[in-house]
Amino acid sequence: MAAPIARTALVTGSSSGIGRAIAERLAREGKTVGINSRDAAAVQRVVDALRAEDLRAFAAPGDVTRAADVQRMVDTALETTGRLDILVNNAGGVAGVQASAAFEAFEEAAWHEVLDRNLTSVFLCCRAAVPHMKAGGWGRIVNVASEAARTAIVPPVAGYAYASAKAGLLGLSRVLAAELAPFGITVNVVAPGFTRSGPRIEQLFTALPEERQRDRLRWTKIGRWAELPEIASAVAYFASEDASYAIGAVLDVNGGSFMP
Repeated sequence: MAAPIARTALVTGSSSGIGRAIAERLAREGKTVGINSRDAAAVQRVVDALRAEDLRAFAAPGDVTRAADVQRMVDTALETTGRLDILVNNAGGVAGVQASAAFEAFEEAAWHEVLDRNLTSVFLCCRAAVPHMKAGGWGRIVNVASEAARTAIVPPVAGYAYASAKAGLLGLSRVLAAELAPFGITVNVVAPGFTRSGPRIEQLFTALPEERQRDRLRWTKIGRWAELPEIASAVAYFASEDASYAIGAVLDVNGGSFMP
């Protein structure tokens, strides 16, 4: 029986939160994982932490909205292991974006910034990674969307652009899934709901009046938010050998806030 192939994964936005949880899960499954964010020091801290557990990881810092950075990230994976099998497009969000809460006054600059982070970045990363997956005859692309792509639960800041970008990600994923399936490459989406993704989210939530907190949790059918391993496990399935017949699927991990 042939030994399992040692797969290489690149997880964008993986220095903290959901991305880090995904990277840790894949590394513990035996994959070599590229850690990415714009903060090179934060990237190295995660790499060091994983290596301290005898897990395989390498640093791939860069801005996923810049094509040159993305190409450098992919080149780093190839130089490190000679291959790139799995791409998890997790980077995104609206942290730090300054935007009007009123649609009529929503700034064009904020619109473009959020779309670049959450949609253009996925296009750039896929474009750079796909040729190498085609050459290997195997690949897994997992795009991390949001319940905001499926229902009108959106962040209070930049929500119009965020929901639009994540909905666009679903469309891009379907088209790529159809195009790449004949090459042994699957493309699928995980759409997380309200997730305990880090201190910033917890602080924003606890700052809300208690009634607002209760209202937000009532959107789910189980009255709580998701924990990081619950999102990471969904991504890990789509990134696995077992997911060979999942093509263009969207897995909603949201506690029942949206049920298609």
